[in-house]
Amino acid sequence: MVRKRESIGRREYYIGLGTVGISMLAGCLSDRDDPSDDSEASSSGENSDDTGDDVNEAFELEDDDETMLTVHLENETGETVSEDVRVTIEADDRPIRYIIEDEIEEGVVEPEEIDSGSYAIMVEGDDIEAIEESVTLKEGEHEQLTVELQGAAGDAENGETMLTVRLENEDGEPVTEDVRVTVEADDRPVRYIIEHELEGGIAEPEEIEPGSYTVTIESEEFDAVEEDVTLEKGEHEVIQAELEGVTGDGERSEEGSDDDND
Repeated sequence: MVRKRESIGRREYYIGLGTVGISMLAGCLSDRDDPSDDSEASSSGENSDDTGDDVNEAFELEDDDETMLTVHLENETGETVSEDVRVTIEADDRPIRYIIEDEIEEGVVEPEEIDSGSYAIMVEGDDIEAIEESVTLKEGEHEQLTVELQGAAGDAENGETMLTVRLENEDGEPVTEDVRVTVEADDRPVRYIIEHELEGGIAEPEEIEPGSYTVTIESEEFDAVEEDVTLEKGEHEVIQAELEGVTGDGERSEEGSDDDND
């Protein structure tokens, strides 16, 4: 029975070849008789190629799906936290660890080229207690995780600490010349002396840190003036100092112009 089936199979195969040969011959004769079939075949071939390209493109798009993890860091008020914090992402089943500290922007942490799998996430900082989270990443998916850091300073608070001292006379004119501004910390040996860097009656010590300071304004034209100020982290404090009887920049400019005319 087995051999019989094999012989039948061979006969059918040869018959099939004969039929194909006859069909090909008939097709060639038909093509010679009707030239218009060439253009139809050509256009059909082009459409077939386009369809193939579309299919290939679809497969490429599917292959481009990237496995991603985004960790959002916020404090209890919803402000983003980017400074003084470190994020460690460690795989549970293989020796892979990401440590992200200086690359945090706007409270967003995104490890590069992370693979699918289970990970432990550790968030640490000087002002917060360590927080642990776990996450499982699936192939081609983008997982997002928000971690709330109780007591952490938000990015708005972590802005630059600044002090601006505006010097004016009683007429509201800026005072720049013949004046010295000293900014001295109350609890540590830090002192800023600003004298020749005054422009437009404005004194701004560079890179000043939070804390309590005594601001002293001195000149030969008036008695020393003192102001106390406390700078909070990330705040910009402005002191308006009115110096009575002092020649303003506008008056000095007029006096200089009169001298030139004389």
